[in-house]
Order: sequence, then structure tokens, then C-alpha cells
Amino acid sequence: MIKAVVFDMFETLVTLFVGRTYFSEDIARDLGIDVTEFRREWHKNEHDRTIGKLTIEEGIAMSIEPFGICTPENVALVAGKRNEALCDTFGNIPDETFELLGELKKRGIKIGLITNTFSDERALIRSSRLFPYFDAVRISYEEGVLKPDPSMYLSIMEEFGAEPAECLYVGDGGSKELYAARELGMNALQAGWFQSLATEGHLPCPLLPDFPHAMKQAEVLEWVDNEGNTGRKQNKQEKLTEQSVTRLVVFTYVMVGMTALQLYLMYVVRELVIPMSKDLALGKVNDPILQVIIFFFGFIVVGVYLFVLFAIALIMTVIALIPAFLLRGVGLRKSIISTITKTEYTITKCIYFGTIPVAIIPGLFIWEFENIYFLIILSAGWLSIMLIYLLGVRKWSQGQRK
Repeated sequence: MIKAVVFDMFETLVTLFVGRTYFSEDIARDLGIDVTEFRREWHKNEHDRTIGKLTIEEGIAMSIEPFGICTPENVALVAGKRNEALCDTFGNIPDETFELLGELKKRGIKIGLITNTFSDERALIRSSRLFPYFDAVRISYEEGVLKPDPSMYLSIMEEFGAEPAECLYVGDGGSKELYAARELGMNALQAGWFQSLATEGHLPCPLLPDFPHAMKQAEVLEWVDNEGNTGRKQNKQEKLTEQSVTRLVVFTYVMVGMTALQLYLMYVVRELVIPMSKDLALGKVNDPILQVIIFFFGFIVVGVYLFVLFAIALIMTVIALIPAFLLRGVGLRKSIISTITKTEYTITKCIYFGTIPVAIIPGLFIWEFENIYFLIILSAGWLSIMLIYLLGVRKWSQGQRK
């Protein structure tokens, strides 16, 4: 049972991508300096700004000092515009955020906040309409440490008197916050409802296939309601991911073995089947029993060789397709399905193309040119199987994206 839900702040409860925005490129433009060089200086003191060693004004001054433009007016300009943008952020908190926090309060679930912030952000958080909802708060600027430091998670769980398994951490995924929560035994849910608002180059964190996603605030409540089932799905997801890797390892060994068998059969065809077939065709073999033996021996060897080619294609098809049906049955999200199956499909496709030269190029050296027609037939058959395989998987993968 979930007793506490701990939230990240930015891109989880509020978003920077509403109203006025003020990022590094805006600062550089206002000050007339190169944005790349400014970002380099800005990031140098980001850690100290985040853990309370520098105020935002001090951080701005240090960042623009190398450009020779560190004046009180410029510092005030940047700090002021940052404050305006942050006021828009906290003045446009979605109703869904308040509804989510209010419902958690009604259920008696503790609400926590763990956030990495600068001094100006800290001030607005404490004065915002959100702050009264929190039962415990860990702000990096005040704590002297920042996520993903475990101490922030451990101290807030201790204050709640809750075990890690009884806590849910919800965040957009930046600063490796979800991984830190999961490593401590907390349930971790990635907030994705602000993803579509982020501008190019400023997406804090893409959707992570390692975690379940909530694309609406209300889905956090659904997750809490179905916490037991969700936990089992996560365990099933991890198990299936391990199985996926195991399949790839086994598949690699099978491919190596079958390729070796393929080359050996090519040698047998060249050294035994073709010469004996020539003798049989030229009438050099008079014994009827030997004629039958030669005929069936050649038939069996060539048949096995072609079967090996077909088996390789079939194995790759199965390896690429089965995981999707397994995962779909568990009810996991399409993003998880596509990630695992895309990985397997990519690897199998690379191995598939890689076996083409193994199947064809050695033949140019093993077989004599008078048997080039036999080689062409094999090559055409192999390419046909490859084409069917690729078209089939492509059609299937397109269906998965619908």
C-alpha cells in the first residue's frame, strides 16, 4: 500500500514552458555574448548554485565576468527576467496538479517534494500555492546536496515513517532521480504530461523505457489504486527484459553454429556432391546401387544445406517477433514493447545482413566457375528469404505503431 507520494517540482508539478521563458540563449542574446561560451561558464557554477553556495545573482555575476560585462545592471537584468519567467511558471499551475494533490490529501497519503533549485526558484516554491500541500520538503539549495543523492530520499522517507516500498516517487526523470528512487526500493513513475510543451533543445528528459509513464496527472492516482498490479507488471517487465537479452545470447551462439554448419555443407557440396554428380551424369558409375546412393546422398546434403538457410531466416523471424506478443500479453506500454523489440529487430537485421557474405562470398572461392549457376540459384533463394523476412517484420512493426 502506498503511504506517501514524493514529487519532483519542475516539469512534474509545474513547467517552465508556459508564459515567458528565459533560458541561456535568451540571456546571451540580451547581453550580446556568444551563447555557447556563456553556457560553458553558466554550467561551471551550476552545482554551487544548486546546493546553496551561490545565490542566483552571484552565479550570474561569475558567469558573465569572463566576458567583461559584469555590472550590477546586467546582473539585475538577467535576474529580473528570470524572476518574470518563474512568476509565469508558478502563476500557470495546471488545475490537474491541484486536483491530484487534493485527492492525495483526501486519501490521507503523505505528499513530499524533492527538488534541485537555485535561490530564486526556492523563493517562489515556498511562496507558491503548491507549498501548503507538502508534508515534507527537501530543496537542494537548503539541504546542501542535490538529487540523485540518496540522503534526500532517505530523510524524507524517515520523516514520513514509511518504508521505500510504501513510497511512490514521481518525476520527469532529470538528474537520474527515478533511478535513485528505484535503487532505494521506492516505486518510481515518470511524469510525461509536460513533454509536449518542451521546446527543441530543452527537453529535460525523454521518456525512459526503464520506468512506467504517466501521461496525465490523474494516472498517478490510477497507479496508486493499482499499485499491486503495477508492481507485478514492473517485475514482469524486468524479467522479460532479461529473457530478451538471454534470447539474443542464445541466438548468437545458434547463428555461429549454423554458419559453421553452413560452411561445412558448402565444402561437402563442392568436394563430394558435385564431383559424384558429374560422374553419375557422365555415366562413369555403373553400379545401380552406387548410383542410388550417390543420388540420395547429393539430394540429402543439398536439402540439408537449403534447410539450414531457411532455418536461419526462420530463427531470426521468431526472435524478432515473439517478444512483442509476450509483452503485449502483460499489458505493458507500447514504448516498452517498441524499445525491446526494436533492439532485437535491429540486432537480428544486422546479423542477417552479415550472414549474406558468409553465404555467398565463400562460394566464389569454394566453388569452381562452372558451378556458378548453382551459386546464383542459392544466392537468389537467400535474397528472396531475406526480402520476405524484412518486409514481414516491417509490416508488423508498422502495425505496432498504430
